[in-house]
Amino acid sequence: MTTNWTSTLSVSSHPRDNLGLGYVYAVASRRSGGISVGINVNPNKACNYRCLYCQVEGLTRGKAPALDLKRLKAELKAFLVDASRAQRSVEPCSIRDIAISGDGEPTSLEAFDELVLALREALFESGLLGRVNVVLITNGTLVRRARVQKGLAVLATIRGEVWFKLDAASNEGIALIHDARVSPWRLYENLKVASSLCSTWAHTLCFRLDGTALLDVPREREAYLAFLGRAQKEGLPLGGVVLYTLARPSLQPEAPRLSAVSEAWLQALASDVHGLGLDVRVHS
Repeated sequence: MTTNWTSTLSVSSHPRDNLGLGYVYAVASRRSGGISVGINVNPNKACNYRCLYCQVEGLTRGKAPALDLKRLKAELKAFLVDASRAQRSVEPCSIRDIAISGDGEPTSLEAFDELVLALREALFESGLLGRVNVVLITNGTLVRRARVQKGLAVLATIRGEVWFKLDAASNEGIALIHDARVSPWRLYENLKVASSLCSTWAHTLCFRLDGTALLDVPREREAYLAFLGRAQKEGLPLGGVVLYTLARPSLQPEAPRLSAVSEAWLQALASDVHGLGLDVRVHS
């Protein structure tokens, strides 16, 4: 592991190998507001989505490979203990969160519950349990699996939070952005499951495709707000909604067609979402 790992961090670049480790990496995160330690269980770059804005080079369809639990535990414990020692005089800890994320959909890992248990153990042994947040960044498509739900239940006990991808709420919008066939109905049911097990925020990445943002299309904006409005009306225990835009270049073929939306654009959407009675965080 590099001894000067903080010097490699940038909001504009999130390499997965900046610590010289197989599963663990670190990034400077806009959404976390500081250093985020990542756990990448998709080193094969496999995902069941192919998002237009994805920054993973060589992305393929598939699921996470088998987990080397022994190696994961060793990497987590070594890094977290080292980071904790270096920051013992600093309160609060400058590591803002631990993120289960990476180069694909993390809940496609068969042993997802074992991953979360290993993380809890490493946090306890490093003295960071209860001092940092733990987030799962997910597209939410696999939360109905038993081992995923077991993992979410454990996640809830270690200051866990689910960041649930919600970039569109229509069949057409989901297919366009994610190149996936997931119905809004299924997405809503999955959000219901996730939020019942662990603190959950909907995360929406807003961008322009060929100069037009999806949520500038009236029917798409209506579907998106109706989706969130239903969640609020039916009492889903959402923490709220996070709105953000592009910070790093896509590595998908559509990259030249993509551009960021403005701060003013995000704030206008935030106003609409807030009008539903939901809390909103904006990161431009």
